[in-house]
Amino acid sequence: MKKILSLLAISFLFTNLSLADGSDYEEITYIFRSFESETVPDPQECIDIGWPSFNEPIVALFDIYRIKTKENTGAAKKQNYKKPIGQVLTCADWTGFSEATAFDPIPVRFKATLDGMELILEGEGRYYSFNVPEFPVALGGYVLRVISGPEDILGGQLVTNTLTSLAGASPPGYVSGSIANLRLYKNTTAGN
Repeated sequence: MKKILSLLAISFLFTNLSLADGSDYEEITYIFRSFESETVPDPQECIDIGWPSFNEPIVALFDIYRIKTKENTGAAKKQNYKKPIGQVLTCADWTGFSEATAFDPIPVRFKATLDGMELILEGEGRYYSFNVPEFPVALGGYVLRVISGPEDILGGQLVTNTLTSLAGASPPGYVSGSIANLRLYKNTTAGN
């Protein structure tokens, strides 16, 4: 076990050293808002992207929209959300969720199509509250790492701030969906 941990540590160290000066990669950041799509997803898509669990996934499809912000404060401007810039297929293992408490991890795998790319991401979601600001609103988030994508993408991470209604339709004043930040690292020396 010690040998495995040592190899992982050395691998991590050399990976970071090779990227340390930033001359061979660039960081690309996307910030977007997601809303559940009217298109019904096919659960087979989760199997096609390598769903790792024996449990059948709960599947949802979200349209994603660009967020504009005010230059001086970074606050989001009012959006019309007329044209999606991509989609995110969500495959989650909600087995035992009815007994779940806040902070219990939920295994997830996403397929994101954005900016001409297809990315496969894996990680977990957690709900932090089931009644703040009021029941049945659930506040949570997902943290996933890029496990597959275009050849020039070295890796990346998706982090969301998610609001969901536990009763199906959202109560008045709330909109189910996420605000998400996707950071990708692109190889700038590929093909040189």
